[in-house]
Amino acid sequence: MTYRSPPRLTYLIGAFALVWIGMPLLPITYTGYPGNSYFIEMLFGLAVGVCAIAAHRYTVTVESDGVTIGAFRKRHFLISEVTKIEVVTGKGNSKTAIVTLSSGKSVQMIGFPTDFRELVDDLNRRAGVTPI
Repeated sequence: MTYRSPPRLTYLIGAFALVWIGMPLLPITYTGYPGNSYFIEMLFGLAVGVCAIAAHRYTVTVESDGVTIGAFRKRHFLISEVTKIEVVTGKGNSKTAIVTLSSGKSVQMIGFPTDFRELVDDLNRRAGVTPI
């Protein structure tokens, strides 16, 4: 089962980045010389664009034997290595699942996918651990 972020939200963020980059180039906002402020605005727009691409590419794939997580750099671990799954609530009601493996390493899954609760329940069921 593959869990991903909501596409409409990522498209909206990407459109915002494009508008932010292109706004100073419009004739009604053009003041003659863009200067350094345009460079800073363009960097901000590019950063927002990269965040939109990362959010769009972020997937968590739960298979029968393992889990693959990531946007650009994918990480894979076996479900048999899972010893504990803990859901932590941060500021603004954001959620992060911290998966502890038998080797002592921990993997964090951000709560960006819309069906995050279903993802955590699926992992708990497959790993056979009790939720914390």
